[in-house]
Amino acid sequence: MNIDLENKEVICIFQLFFDKLPYQYKTKNTSRSDTDFREAIIAPWRSGEKYVIKLSENDFTFPEKIETWKRCAEEYRKLGYYCPMIFPSKQGDFPTVAYKGRNCVVYVEEFCKYTVVEDRFGADIKDKI
Repeated sequence: MNIDLENKEVICIFQLFFDKLPYQYKTKNTSRSDTDFREAIIAPWRSGEKYVIKLSENDFTFPEKIETWKRCAEEYRKLGYYCPMIFPSKQGDFPTVAYKGRNCVVYVEEFCKYTVVEDRFGADIKDKI
């Protein structure tokens, strides 16, 4: 979808992390229950960069844990293993924002650089593993 300038909620979230807006975005809801809300906003920029903004409202995701994931990803990369980088906001934090009537912690991940198994072999591959 093209950037909807009427969706101020999403625009404000982009502006927490980036100086420029992407040229489009799509959302993917991966919630597991009413008490475990998770949504990703996948967005490419004209520069070729692509990021995933992750929003969560659950007992599992909170700023201190995200910081730990960020440090773990950095250590994996130092060892030569690929792991998407995690980015805090321009203020250096993992803020809580109002999103779809929820209070979600938000952070950004680098979009996966490699093709995932489902994309290579089809969505039904999970049933075969």
